[in-house]
Amino acid sequence: MAIEFRCIRCGQKLRVKDVDAGNLARCPKCKAVVDIPPKYAPDQPVAMAREKSDVIDFELFGQEAQYVEITLDPGEVTFARMENLFYAAPGIAMEDAVETRGGNRESGGVFQRISQVARLTREGGDSLRMTGFCNVAERREVVAFVPRSSRQLVPLLMEEFDEQLICRGDAILCLARGIEIRDRDLTVISQELSLRELRGDGIAVLQVGGQPHHRRLGERDVLQVATRHIVAFTSEIRVSRCDSSGVEAPVEVTMLSGPGEIWLGSGSLDD
Repeated sequence: MAIEFRCIRCGQKLRVKDVDAGNLARCPKCKAVVDIPPKYAPDQPVAMAREKSDVIDFELFGQEAQYVEITLDPGEVTFARMENLFYAAPGIAMEDAVETRGGNRESGGVFQRISQVARLTREGGDSLRMTGFCNVAERREVVAFVPRSSRQLVPLLMEEFDEQLICRGDAILCLARGIEIRDRDLTVISQELSLRELRGDGIAVLQVGGQPHHRRLGERDVLQVATRHIVAFTSEIRVSRCDSSGVEAPVEVTMLSGPGEIWLGSGSLDD
């Protein structure tokens, strides 16, 4: 009995003998090395032998009004919100990717044919809708994203932070395919922080209200921050609530304790 499956890179249908189940195969179209599924699963994309994020090239443009241009190799995917799209080459296919509460992905035909979409894992709450932008051409293609006005861009390479980063959900501009997004519930500490945990080894481009401020906190360093200005921090940072009830106009203040790195914005993402 033969096993049929599709290449995660280009969507090419492959057919191998069932004795090869669990081994590796090379796609004859795009030359990618893929895992052969252990059992018959028609039209089911399979993971690459090494589950790494797409290594995408990017370039930032502008000073005050910035945008980012992503260059995708054939089969590569980046994820962003559709409202942040600036422009895209004709070889870029677009399709929504949604993860629901049970972890069941809802996606249409393009990404069923081309990839497993992003691992946008949500462990509770509402689903997070992002759009996948995939290069279905046989040459390199570009797609660009622009943040809302008065926001600056901060590209972060996840490998530099042990492949784990905590950020506000609305700070995410675009991600490489392969980065997971998970809920990070800190509502007990703050009602203003709607956080996501990013996991993976690819590039994540965040948007910051106003001017970005990056700081490294030492083992004994503590910083009190108006919550609305928090953008992201590394997983080692400890978060706690500050009592600001004694002031006439209460402002929610969060205490960030090191060691670790933090990213703040002089403006608020809510503005």
